[in-house]
Amino acid sequence: MSLGPGDLEKVVQMGVPVLLLDTCTALDVLRDITRKTVQLHNLQAAMRLLTAAELLPKPELVLVMAEQVTAELADNRDQVEAEARDALDKFHEQAQRVAAVATLFGAVGTVATAHLRDHVPRAKEVLRRWETVSLLARQGSDTKGRAMTRVVSAVPPSRRGKESAKDCLVVETYLETAAQLRAAQFKSKIVLGSSNTDDYVDPVSKRLHERLRADFAVSEIEFAPNFGAMRHLLGL
Repeated sequence: MSLGPGDLEKVVQMGVPVLLLDTCTALDVLRDITRKTVQLHNLQAAMRLLTAAELLPKPELVLVMAEQVTAELADNRDQVEAEARDALDKFHEQAQRVAAVATLFGAVGTVATAHLRDHVPRAKEVLRRWETVSLLARQGSDTKGRAMTRVVSAVPPSRRGKESAKDCLVVETYLETAAQLRAAQFKSKIVLGSSNTDDYVDPVSKRLHERLRADFAVSEIEFAPNFGAMRHLLGL
């Protein structure tokens, strides 16, 4: 099924790029910002993409979330939120402890971190905006069957020892979405964004798995592993 008839017609008429989001990428908006892997330019890109999709009266970008992605967000949001809160609490405590020791040794000044305690509710609101502005790509009648074929055959994003059934369901939904758009003569870029590089990227070549490259090429889908790359590929 993928996009409903009304949404399909609207996207084709708009003619702007389409971003297909996976669960890991969406949750990156809410995750612990004290992680060493957090890069400011990626989150700046995320905000640029969001505002491009929200722009009225004519958005510059269409966001799409697979039905499986929305289900996974509902299942994982609370845990990711709790982890982000705990990490900021630890950061605040550490900053105060370090400041106290430095003061003991003669440092003059204060460290202000209390304002960071409100970050998680703000991030949660940003994630809500991503969900609100995104179109829903529903699973077709045979989407699960194609996903299970990937699992059984260990075709990426599945692999031996890790079936990744949910990831396969997301991929198959988006392959259907892209094929649907191309069949309707949609000419603009389609990018699938996933920070789940463990399953999407070959560990040796550091590129998208060869089989996924072949699958994506059929409907001219490009792959981006972070928000910065998404913004670049989408031309925004």
